[in-house]
Amino acid sequence: MYSIGSVVHVYNEELLIPHWIAHHQHLYEKMVFIDHHSTDMSLELIGAMAPEAIVVTSRLSEFDAQLVDDEVMEVEKEYLNTDYKITSNISEFMWHDDLQGLLEENKEFEAIGFKAYMMVDKDLSLPLDGPLWRDRHHGYLDNETALNSRRWRFIHRMEHGHYGLGRHHVNLKDIKNPDWTILFASFSPWPQAIPRKMQIQHRIPERDRKIGSGIQHQQSLSTLDNFYRSELAKSSDLLLDKTFARNYSSYIDQRGLI
Repeated sequence: MYSIGSVVHVYNEELLIPHWIAHHQHLYEKMVFIDHHSTDMSLELIGAMAPEAIVVTSRLSEFDAQLVDDEVMEVEKEYLNTDYKITSNISEFMWHDDLQGLLEENKEFEAIGFKAYMMVDKDLSLPLDGPLWRDRHHGYLDNETALNSRRWRFIHRMEHGHYGLGRHHVNLKDIKNPDWTILFASFSPWPQAIPRKMQIQHRIPERDRKIGSGIQHQQSLSTLDNFYRSELAKSSDLLLDKTFARNYSSYIDQRGLI
């Protein structure tokens, strides 16, 4: 068995923290949370659900994309001595039914890339109890055929990820396959996620605004709603997608859910 450590960002994430921890605590031996000065119940939830987790307070006052990535790599190097490491956002959920087998089959590579299922709620009355994916399986696979597109996340076996901007690329010997996936709760749960998307507008530096980094956090309420509607138009029931459906059935079996 390979040990796996994870780094994840949090800033006022009390909505998703319980779901993220419950989903990953059987996958990851170590969890490190980089807290960007939360003012809600985020830290209390981490302490209650994952008391063994490490919480690192970010030194950053803004969400500068390059500085965030630099800090991530420092944290991976300092706090994770596991065989493999992965850094994600709190809205990203590992979605592979045999992660250990995948690591063994591809151990000659330094990093393995996972593509994102973009989750977009169609039914806005779905409950928030239990795993989000149990009731929410509407969305699309992001740019399925473009192996060099954005929205890749990487698990790697180096001291840190040697990431490109946004951590969607790595300067490592890597392998990518659109059949290896994560769930990205981009517009799910919706509309509950609206405040978390809008809350960091004032903490995005001007240079990032100019290059369009973090554009999803720079929307007005009306433009954000239009963005949601355009994403919804691309979406369908993911249980009709064979890869999603296979992992869904496997997770149902693993968790004993109905």
